[in-house]
Amino acid sequence: RDIHVHTFSRFQVLLISTDLLNTYLLLPGTVFRGFEEGPLTFAPTYKYDPGTQTYDSSHKQRTPSYTDRILFRCRRGNADSQAAECLAYASVPAVCTSDHKPVWGLYKC
Repeated sequence: RDIHVHTFSRFQVLLISTDLLNTYLLLPGTVFRGFEEGPLTFAPTYKYDPGTQTYDSSHKQRTPSYTDRILFRCRRGNADSQAAECLAYASVPAVCTSDHKPVWGLYKC
């Protein structure tokens, strides 16, 4: 089990480091300018075999990815750029009705 967890952690770090959304959040002039995301501390939320906890086992075998995300930002005109804070951000792996796992967040403004 420890080996599996260690391997998954390295895979998760690779997914996050090559994540396109994080790249777009840093680029000036994009539609995502000013938005933030909480830390990705949960497993990728796509693609699962529906009704299971198993990543895609079809012939396509899609790479697990973070396709379900929550972005947030302060309202325009708010002088305090630190006003919005992500208190919790997680997925709900027990929900197996789709090939995605839902995510939720708790924020303080």
